[in-house]
Amino acid sequence: MNDFAASLEAKSDQINASDLTGGSQTIKITRINVNMKEDQPVSISYEGSDKVYRPCKGMRRVIAQVWGSDPALYPGRSLTVYRDPDVRFGKDVLGGTRISHMSHIDGEKKSTVPVSRGKVKTYTIKPLMVEQAPQPPENALSLAQEAARGGVDVFRAWYASDQGKLCRPVAQANMDQLKAMASDADAGGDEEDGPPM
Repeated sequence: MNDFAASLEAKSDQINASDLTGGSQTIKITRINVNMKEDQPVSISYEGSDKVYRPCKGMRRVIAQVWGSDPALYPGRSLTVYRDPDVRFGKDVLGGTRISHMSHIDGEKKSTVPVSRGKVKTYTIKPLMVEQAPQPPENALSLAQEAARGGVDVFRAWYASDQGKLCRPVAQANMDQLKAMASDADAGGDEEDGPPM
């Protein structure tokens, strides 16, 4: 965001429509807090900011329709918010924060939600392409164990290979077991010389 756009931001603990006057903002969700005693019961924390996004009821319905209603699935996902200048608060047209793009969808999604008594609106949510870290293969632990059965040197070489790097999160979570397997394969080799944790 440029300095001029940053100067337009409201002094607040949340994203406001006025913050988005300079353009939309994409956020990557880190945590969801739901407190039904609050006027705005859902607070979405996101990477790189102390602010939160508090979606209105209509946008909460959009999120639930597109991603499902289990907030445990949302961290790690991203969405883009923008300022809709036509949003009304009572009789006044003040603008509001709306969602235009969401990650983890395979194409455009239409979401029709109530916006006022007897009135509904359909929002078109576009897929948000975000770079995602490659996921370890399902057999990552088996591959790591197979390498460990070859001994410490074989396991070290595998761990440094492209396949080993891809499987590294699973290998690290099971490192004690893998080091023991590699040491046993070397017939009592020095466990301290095993691969890094």
